[in-house]
Amino acid sequence: MSGDKNNSKQIEFLRSIFLSETVSTNEYALHLSNSAPNPNTCLYTFSQTGGRGQIGRKWYSGTDKNLSTTFLWHHPPLLPQRQWLINMAFALAVHEMAQAQLPDTKVKLKWPNDLYVEKQKLAGILIQNTLVGKRLEATYLGVGFNVNERDFPPDLPNPTSLSLLTGRHYELLDLQWALTTAVSNQLSNLVATLDDPESLYTRYLDLLYLKDQIGVYEVDGQKVSGIIRGVTPEGKLRLELEEGERAFGFRELGYVRG
Repeated sequence: MSGDKNNSKQIEFLRSIFLSETVSTNEYALHLSNSAPNPNTCLYTFSQTGGRGQIGRKWYSGTDKNLSTTFLWHHPPLLPQRQWLINMAFALAVHEMAQAQLPDTKVKLKWPNDLYVEKQKLAGILIQNTLVGKRLEATYLGVGFNVNERDFPPDLPNPTSLSLLTGRHYELLDLQWALTTAVSNQLSNLVATLDDPESLYTRYLDLLYLKDQIGVYEVDGQKVSGIIRGVTPEGKLRLELEEGERAFGFRELGYVRG
């Protein structure tokens, strides 16, 4: 597509930084990117004290039990209006790692950026971008993944973890390496197929939580029944309502129940 630079070489994260403790891997990556030029970098920790989710929400992560990671990708070859493709590719990478640990369980992608098993949240994704003029300067791909946590704070509505789902204990470093491989492969595939991203949309939509099912949502301050039909190229959720289909941005829709 005009304006995109299609470079099909492998996207790699050759620099890896382990943080013994940090407030937020995304915030650390933003500071790192602003301080000096550096290669694509993966930052990860098993002790994140102030993680954030979408729309400023907090993300809980118990010490040495869960995985918090941010991938810093410099100069992604996409126009800013196509950045939703990055969201989908990264979500598919996180899903790939999770599904490999849960071969007998269906893991779903809840729009815009959560991993769900049944009605419980397994992981949350936070993606931030910096722009220079009309191009993407960098993208920060963050994920908080519940791994060995078994005792969540009571105010969290619906969390789960790999350990709660399987009864097993997991080596966090092994999962980090698996995640890095999946992210590298999915981003490389994204760049190689920029001219025809239909397969990316197809794979994402096949995994979309509550797609083609009746659910209850909060729209314009009212609870309404609707059916998720897909996602627009800009990343808005397509919801079929009684009066017809509408597309909603991140802050324009609330999930009530599925």
